[in-house]
Amino acid sequence: MQTLWPIVFALLLTGAPDPDPPDPVTSRVRGLGSFVVSLIDETAARSATTRDLLTRLACTDVIVYIEMTGNPEIPTARTKLVVAAPGVRFLRIGISLMVPYNDLAPLLAHELQHAVEIAEHSEVIDDADVRRLYDRIGRTLGRDRWESNAALDVERTVRAELRRRIGG
Repeated sequence: MQTLWPIVFALLLTGAPDPDPPDPVTSRVRGLGSFVVSLIDETAARSATTRDLLTRLACTDVIVYIEMTGNPEIPTARTKLVVAAPGVRFLRIGISLMVPYNDLAPLLAHELQHAVEIAEHSEVIDDADVRRLYDRIGRTLGRDRWESNAALDVERTVRAELRRRIGG
């Protein structure tokens, strides 16, 4: 029974069919709760970079769930490969409830970049594969913590896009 839990979990995450199919660009990225759904929609509306990330994810086999979390193990945000099953991989982005509001959109884009990094490497199907990926494309910050220059660049770019939208 223990070997079936990833499949059961994957089925639970996919849920019942939606009578109103989601936008194909965002159908692979799902917010948990109305606040997160609004955050995704508003960030995409204001940031071409975020729209590009969502479009890139729409062309992959990953489904990304995004949640706000009070988990003390997530001081800012984290992207985690939850499970891989034939034809689909599930990722979960957790964003800390302690993140200041003005940092949410850039941090969301940062984590979406990590999701793209994982999504674009179909060989990444477990935690060991994630470690190997970030040994190649990024760097380790500690136990099960990685970073990439691409994600930092995306975060900076989205901050600049949002400043331009506000300023003019």
